[in-house]
Amino acid sequence: MAKMLRGLTEKGLVERLANPDDARSTLVRLTLHGADLVEAIIDQLVVTNTKLFADVLPNEDREKLAELLEQLSRSLEERKKQS
Repeated sequence: MAKMLRGLTEKGLVERLANPDDARSTLVRLTLHGADLVEAIIDQLVVTNTKLFADVLPNEDREKLAELLEQLSRSLEERKKQS
């Protein structure tokens, strides 16, 4: 886990912050660049999943999946605005 977080930090996708409630731990937060990347990935996931699950999931389930991914994307956008 530490190696993965180090790589993400070096790429500017996440940042490590001191935990004000527990000096023994570190908090990890997406950077704006990381949030932009996640949003782009989610947008592509909606397109890919729509095609991939076209014959597997009923239309209602595909719509729900797209809805959930879009909700996640909006949530990330809100977090970026608050930063």
